[in-house]
Amino acid sequence: MRLIRLRSTQGAPFHYRNLLESQEAAFTRLEQSGEGSLILAEVEPVITLGKRGGQSALLHDPAWYAERGIELLTVQRGGEATYHGPGNLIVFLIERVERLVGDSKAVRRLTEQLLSATLRVCQESGCGDYEIRDGSEVGIWRVGTREKIASLGIELRTRTLLHGMAINVYPDGQSFLGISPCAIDSAKAGYLFPERHHQKMIETQELVISSLALEFGIQITSE
Repeated sequence: MRLIRLRSTQGAPFHYRNLLESQEAAFTRLEQSGEGSLILAEVEPVITLGKRGGQSALLHDPAWYAERGIELLTVQRGGEATYHGPGNLIVFLIERVERLVGDSKAVRRLTEQLLSATLRVCQESGCGDYEIRDGSEVGIWRVGTREKIASLGIELRTRTLLHGMAINVYPDGQSFLGISPCAIDSAKAGYLFPERHHQKMIETQELVISSLALEFGIQITSE
């Protein structure tokens, strides 16, 4: 069974740029030693803009976000704009695609299994019914609603997965402020739990670890 090292960032949220530095360090570690990593983190309020740009998802000009302490940051993952901040769990699995799904070119299979693992996390939270949607709405949604619970943003480098999912565990005061999820006007942010609860974040992290281990047949162990 393939061993993946868990590198969870417990404590106060930190800057998204620091998270990207941790991601780069994990990629270098994989290149040098062959050891994959799972990073689970919360960050300070930021809206990341994917390779498609994501400007259409923004409801205001850049100054509006700056005044509220929400950074706009362009990143290398696929997809549109999305929000990250307290209450939003970021999941980076840094590992060779071939080791995860048996074929270095099977990106579709990788995407399907990441979505499957994330759906399992949402279902096992015990807070409603959820479903996978694809196309422009790719991600996890609450059944029968326009509430998006989790987003998928894939970044690959030299046939290695770097990103990533993001799960809305509970809302914070600035959650998804000034942004339309998926750049779809009718969509809105949904959450596994209606209000802040630190223990629920810990429990969700544990569900992510067990679900990824089951989905990809890997062993995840703490540093």
